[in-house]
Amino acid sequence: MLTRKDLYNYGARVFYVGYCDAQFLLNGFDKIGANGGVYGWNWSAYRPAHDIIINTGYRNMTGEDARRVTRDYEKQAQEIFNNWDISTAEKSKQLEQTRAAWLDALRAM
Repeated sequence: MLTRKDLYNYGARVFYVGYCDAQFLLNGFDKIGANGGVYGWNWSAYRPAHDIIINTGYRNMTGEDARRVTRDYEKQAQEIFNNWDISTAEKSKQLEQTRAAWLDALRAM
């Protein structure tokens, strides 16, 4: 079980988004851990880049609020993911480009 302090010990910038607010952007990344408390699961943490950690969940999250920046990129990623008119290879390429733009936008915050 991770603590909020553990996230900062990775040496990366920490951001948070709500539960499922980045589910398509984070698709394919393994979570580095989770946090829970008396009410059950609080959040899960992901490291989509060496310098960025995202925690997503319901409560007790830490870091900079990335919901506003993430919203548009998540919508783009969902549209790409649900587009059955393009090949899997093209879909992967477009998703990677969207993720890269999202991570750059987070770095610019």
